Amino acid sequence: MSPDVRKVEDIQEIKEAVTKKIGHIKGIEKIITHFKKSEWIPLIGAMIAILSESFGTSKESVKADLQALQELVGQDKKSEGESDEDESAEDEVAKQEQEEEESEVEIVPYKPGTKEPTISPKSAFKGRVEQFYAQGDTFFTINSMKEYFGNDYKKYIIEKDPVKDGNPTISFLGRPISGGVNLMMLPFLMVAEKIIDDMDINYIPAQKEVRGFQDRLMCLGVQEDGQPIEDPNIPSPHKYGLAVDLDPDFNWPNHGRGDIPDEVMLAMAEAGFNLGVMGDETASYYLMNDFMHFQMRYLPTDPAAQALFDKYPIGRRYWEKVKPMLGAIRQQTIA
Repeated sequence: MSPDVRKVEDIQEIKEAVTKKIGHIKGIEKIITHFKKSEWIPLIGAMIAILSESFGTSKESVKADLQALQELVGQDKKSEGESDEDESAEDEVAKQEQEEEESEVEIVPYKPGTKEPTISPKSAFKGRVEQFYAQGDTFFTINSMKEYFGNDYKKYIIEKDPVKDGNPTISFLGRPISGGVNLMMLPFLMVAEKIIDDMDINYIPAQKEVRGFQDRLMCLGVQEDGQPIEDPNIPSPHKYGLAVDLDPDFNWPNHGRGDIPDEVMLAMAEAGFNLGVMGDETASYYLMNDFMHFQMRYLPTDPAAQALFDKYPIGRRYWEKVKPMLGAIRQQTIA
């Protein structure tokens, strides 16, 4: 029998001991939470199975330790009525805390700043962008998008802001997004806008709209007449609502530097976006000269994304809002 289990003296130590062995932190937290409730007893069998499999011991030897857990929890166990009242009170407190936390995240309209933006060759900011690219455990490739969304990709597209009062059309950098965006990308966009706003640069897209969802193929370039050159076998990330284009009329692919400031490039990279002007080894299909294009790099459940949302609470607020929406679409909860 593992000494990690024999030495535990309270609920927290139980959780730490078990999660240390099997790593399923979220699942164990749920079990430990249930241990504190009146309905914890039916979970004994599940705990026996988990511990037996994890520690390589027999069910009988683990059962003795579970009996000790029962006695420990029994010391704090309350009646059904008291338990229900406590849970109701706890739910109300949690709800109030969430509302207070959300109210602390100020949402203000984007306004251009006072500092003159910088426009330089991509070599000037390439190294800093690549540092951001190194963050994250996942990269959302076109194949990943196809597999994840399948033929239901349009269900993930939203055009109205679910957080702002009145649910206005989703905007970015002071411009409405045409076609909407994938609800998973919205938290990243709000983080990017926050970073750019904090830079206080004098920038707003020249065109009246930011280009979002478009049900089309991958654009490999633009002809002299302005018509796109598309790959018939590769869908565009715009098809899944996971990319935005800034001022496409002034930033054609393979037609020079364009006018997107360096500060915007860096902010988008920090906020979890790949730049159409600069890919990495997992994004080699880019021509690397598409300055207007910004594409969601990793999933919002990626540790790098969660760290980003912790750093910029506006991202956390939007993620907590769209997560249940995503769960409803996929009929499962995204942890």
